[in-house]
Amino acid sequence: MEPIKKEIIISGGAGFIGHHLVKRLAKNNNVTVIDNMTRGVPRRLQNLSNVNLINADITCLESLRKLKLEGEIFFHLAAINGTENFYKRPIEVMDVGVIGIINVIKICNERKIKKLVVASSAEVYQTPKISPTPEDVELIVPSHTNARYSYGLSKIFSEFYSYHYNENSDLSISIFRPHNVFGEDMGYKHVIPEIIIQFLNAKYDQLGIVDFIPKGNVDATRAFCYVQDIIDGMLLISQSDIDGVYNIGSKEVIAIKDIINSVSKILDVSYCIKDYIDTHPGSTPHRVPDISKLSLLGYMPKTRFHDALKLTVDWYKKNYNLINKETKNTYM
Repeated sequence: MEPIKKEIIISGGAGFIGHHLVKRLAKNNNVTVIDNMTRGVPRRLQNLSNVNLINADITCLESLRKLKLEGEIFFHLAAINGTENFYKRPIEVMDVGVIGIINVIKICNERKIKKLVVASSAEVYQTPKISPTPEDVELIVPSHTNARYSYGLSKIFSEFYSYHYNENSDLSISIFRPHNVFGEDMGYKHVIPEIIIQFLNAKYDQLGIVDFIPKGNVDATRAFCYVQDIIDGMLLISQSDIDGVYNIGSKEVIAIKDIINSVSKILDVSYCIKDYIDTHPGSTPHRVPDISKLSLLGYMPKTRFHDALKLTVDWYKKNYNLINKETKNTYM
């Protein structure tokens, strides 16, 4: 028997996590995507069946009210992500984060959508006091003068607003904190694609060695998680009877310098790390999630880091021709 098709709405569906989610869900469901293409890429959704792509701004409530938005589940992923954007575009980051969640909840209420899944971020707790970090740690903004925290602050607001709306309405809201997601076609302003692209663009010295210049602390460690494993967790918490906040990620910790080394081996490039200035002040030196809460629902990441890294490097190498064209969009 064929599964019953659901009507699903995804904001930010042409973004990194969004387009992978759309591809997964569109196999058996009808999916409406809302994306104004600030960071989304229409190419990612070309030739997909069961997908209706609408160019609309999540911060404009009146525009959203004019759309035919009917569904059983709303995945709210729209955001201006990318570390460089946090520093350069803090007001836009906050507008999309804060106004966006208010508008989405209003639309869900008006259209009687029963389930909302909201994307938060590990940025909400910055450098946590506990590691691995559970969901109930304090959420902080270390400084109001460092623009980096614009993204984390917008996600703290999203969590607070969503949680308390859920407590006082019939709308069931699940919140997920993805931790250091990576994979194919993830844009150009995250640490792993930045490493890959620097090697792909590299110029060799007379000895055949590349001078590699990092943007941040190479001794920092993260628990990176492959995008398809993140989506597995998102789908778990999208069930109608599950509310609250859930970490989604991996327990496999790796240092940035080890990622640089792994990418160089995949591409067969010799390198030397040059002296550099850390251009990411305020970045936490260590982050790894406690995923035991979601594990109780059956979640466990399936993909080893190095296997997923190989898939990611291969995608950027194969699609190298897109880099110059798409990086003209300075948000990506």
